[in-house]
Amino acid sequence: MKHWTALALLSLTLFVTSCAVRAKQGGTEAEKATGFLGMKKADLNVETEKAFLGVNEVVIGSFKVGFVEEDKAARKAGGYGGKASATSKLVGVSRADMQALTDALYDDFLAQLRGNGYQVLDRAPLLADAKFKATKSFPAPFETDDAVAAMGADCVYFVPAALGSSALHLFASDGISVMSWSLNNPTVAATQYAEANKVKVLSVNYLVDFVNADGHGGRFTSTASVQVGQGISIKPSSGISLIGGQGGTFSKVNGAIRLGQPISSTETFAEIVDVTSTAHKSVEVASNVIGVLGGVGTNQSRDFEVRANPAQFQAIVTTVGKQANQTLVAAMAARR
Repeated sequence: MKHWTALALLSLTLFVTSCAVRAKQGGTEAEKATGFLGMKKADLNVETEKAFLGVNEVVIGSFKVGFVEEDKAARKAGGYGGKASATSKLVGVSRADMQALTDALYDDFLAQLRGNGYQVLDRAPLLADAKFKATKSFPAPFETDDAVAAMGADCVYFVPAALGSSALHLFASDGISVMSWSLNNPTVAATQYAEANKVKVLSVNYLVDFVNADGHGGRFTSTASVQVGQGISIKPSSGISLIGGQGGTFSKVNGAIRLGQPISSTETFAEIVDVTSTAHKSVEVASNVIGVLGGVGTNQSRDFEVRANPAQFQAIVTTVGKQANQTLVAAMAARR
């Protein structure tokens, strides 16, 4: 009897742990972005191509780099199945490191513009424009969890020191929901300034992620899993918006070139450590036993720290960031 009880408990324990969350050491590939019916998206997404025609002079209206600091991933089994979820936190990279990376990527962006024949005009007249000054800006670093490219993730945005840390402007095209539909976002004022002064205003927005997640789940599966691994990428939707280009109507004077796929690296820069408390794991197992006896699925959640080597992190972000600069500015120049 005791033998069969032990077997039953073992079988129950195995079932309880069927929703698994794991970390993978070593570099991992960033997930490819997909669209309708799971089709792979293009490497670049270009909106209103005509807006870039004949552009030679530009004003930097905004340049910002966001860093994901805490990422969440989850998979759900079908029916009454359970859920696997992971929270990954970046550790070891300071805000000063992020500011230095933002400054370096901005300097490289300017070099890419000038190397492709663009003249970068003084932005002081734009900042002095009464309508632009009346729009909403934020002090940096700016923390948010509603960046469209990483919904639910904790992100922090920086502006280059050369542009002033108290002047982070969120344009409607930047994909940060807090300002996308606000009446006092700077897009309208910048458009009016561009048209009145015959100049083109650029808004540049990058989002850097540090972790990749894959797994399985879905309505036709009885179990779910999540696996997280380190991997630095510039996320899709990062890119350049051009305000005041050609087109003929208000809806057509602004264009954009954004990443459709991540620009990423599989180089290692960190150690991933499971920091889930013993108490949490014990409570989770007990809850899952009760759930199984009640005929519902099991759940597993884990907390991870991605403990980065800051020098390696900076080197990899610099590499993928410069690649993003080169790719996007070259695409803009090709449409001139």
